[in-house]
Amino acid sequence: MLGRLLTEFFFPAVSDTWVAILRVGLGLQVVLYCLSLWPDWNSLFVGNGNGLISRDLTETILTLDSPFLPRLGWLVGFGSHIGLSEGAILSLALGCFLVSGCCLILGLLCRAAAAIAWFLHLGSVTSGGFMAYGVDN
Repeated sequence: MLGRLLTEFFFPAVSDTWVAILRVGLGLQVVLYCLSLWPDWNSLFVGNGNGLISRDLTETILTLDSPFLPRLGWLVGFGSHIGLSEGAILSLALGCFLVSGCCLILGLLCRAAAAIAWFLHLGSVTSGGFMAYGVDN
């Protein structure tokens, strides 16, 4: 009797629809974030100094603060090893970010999509820290 009462108290039978609502809401937020940055993505994160603020400068300052935070420079460095240009890697990252948001909305590969969306969002926020005015935080 006491065991059943404790089990019901600590583990109540509740609906898990809140997880689906959270997943869809996160997916919508990721998709809208990607669409809002779509026209300016490459000019925001280009590292050669042709953008608004060089991504290399932002990431160098970030490395002094915390060397383990993900950044888009990691993807660009990896892409240069396999022969892809910086613009192609940045466009591919934005496309993967958008697709991960759509997968979250549709419920396809949710765990992988959430991990990819988290990594790419954290990378874009840290790599473009000087252009943020606080809404990303």
